[in-house]
Amino acid sequence: MTAESPLVQAQPSSGPCRDGSARRLAAVVRYARRLVGTPYVPHGRRVGVGADCGALVEAYRSAGFAVTDWHGYKVLPEPHELLLAIRANAVEVPLVSAPPGSTLLLWITRVTRPQHLALLTERGTIIHCTRAETVEESLSARWRRRILSAWVPRGLSGQ
Repeated sequence: MTAESPLVQAQPSSGPCRDGSARRLAAVVRYARRLVGTPYVPHGRRVGVGADCGALVEAYRSAGFAVTDWHGYKVLPEPHELLLAIRANAVEVPLVSAPPGSTLLLWITRVTRPQHLALLTERGTIIHCTRAETVEESLSARWRRRILSAWVPRGLSGQ
C-alpha cells in the first residue's frame, strides 16, 4: 500500500457486514480493547498477562467465530506462514469496505511482506501489539502505508 491507501477510516456498515455480523465484529473490537495495556509476550494470549499480535484470535473466539490459533512462529513470522494462517480463518475484503473488526495484514520492516496483524476499530484506529504492549492508536499515514490487505472472519453473513 502507499500513503494514498483508500482506507482512511473504518466503514461502519458497508461491505461484507450484513445481519448480525456488525454486532459480532463490534464484540471483537470490545474484546481487543481489553488487551490494551497488556505487556508484549511472544505467543501470549492472555489479557493483562501477555500478548502479541496473534492474540487477536482470542477476540474473534470471544465473539463466537470458529478460528484456529497458530503457534511456533518467530517474532517476525515467515510471510507465507502468516498468509496461510490468516487464509485458514478469514476472507480478504477490499480495504475501502473493511468494516470495524477487520484484521489488517501489515509489514513492519523494510520488506513489504506480511509480518504483523492489527484490528481496525469503529474509531478509525488500530489495536495491535508493539514490542512493549498492546495499544490503540491512530491509523496514521505511517500505518496506512504498511497495510497489505484487510480480512474478515469466515462465517460472516455473505461469506
